[in-house]
Amino acid sequence: MQPAPPFIHIPINLRESPAYEEQIYADLRAGIIDIAIDYFSLKESAFVYEEVLEEYLVGVHNSKSSFTYHE
Repeated sequence: MQPAPPFIHIPINLRESPAYEEQIYADLRAGIIDIAIDYFSLKESAFVYEEVLEEYLVGVHNSKSSFTYHE
């Protein structure tokens, strides 16, 4: 993906995802939305999927809890 040239205004409207992922695909097909960003996907073959970020899971706990971590 090429970065947008400087000083170009691209309006973005954010909204909460519908309860069912199938509705996201229906909205994309109907042109109601242009792009969907999510953590998980059903990988429907009609759409293009690109990784946009990588995150690390961090556990935070107080010293009295019994949190354990195994790699």
